[in-house]
Amino acid sequence: MNAILAQEPEDRTRPADRPPVSLIRDVIVPALLEVAARHADWPRRLLLCHYGARLCSLGLNAGTSGNLSIRLREGTSIYITPRGTDKGCLRPSQIRRLSLLDHGTAPPDVSVEVPMHRACYAARLGVGAVVHAHPPGLTALPLRGLELTAALPESGAALGGVGLVRFAPSGSDTLAELVGDAVGAGASLVLLERHGAVAVGPDLASACKRMEQGELVAFTTLMAAGQTSGMPDEHVPRPSSDSDSG
Repeated sequence: MNAILAQEPEDRTRPADRPPVSLIRDVIVPALLEVAARHADWPRRLLLCHYGARLCSLGLNAGTSGNLSIRLREGTSIYITPRGTDKGCLRPSQIRRLSLLDHGTAPPDVSVEVPMHRACYAARLGVGAVVHAHPPGLTALPLRGLELTAALPESGAALGGVGLVRFAPSGSDTLAELVGDAVGAGASLVLLERHGAVAVGPDLASACKRMEQGELVAFTTLMAAGQTSGMPDEHVPRPSSDSDSG
């Protein structure tokens, strides 16, 4: 019993265990969808569902948190995930289409982070997908005053450039402007103070892989600093109701 109890604190500090790799789910399905998405837009809805489930399975999102979007072939519209929905069990019919040219009020059932997504696409021509998640390691790092690439300098290039923006309310124009400026300055992974992270890439696969790799680097940095034993209650971020609504 003592041996078991002694192991519990260590177990609680580990990142979410990666689920067993499935050849069909993790290799064949996304490969087929990505090929199909080059010729039609409808497979991109399925890609959003696939990667939404993947992020949840890895513990990078939970409940209704996070949001994902992908640019359509014509370049001026996106598919984006809905508000207040578990991204681990999305259905293609729930995905919404939005124009990048019309910056008016978005429909009430789409992600509250529409301004941030639009800002990312406007900031850099090569952005084809945007992923916002709440990974525990990437969220804890700024709270601890640690830099993501300080301990592992080569990770900055591998992640495509890393940025950090100060806290701003979820869904606000201020947050959109801060993240857009960071992406425009060359960051492909942006840490949001007390609000997770945003990853961009030419496609959903690269954006999600960037988020996953960033989380691994974050936990490595926290472990090296001896700061993975749990944060004091006063340092735990308490997001607003909007920030968890997707």
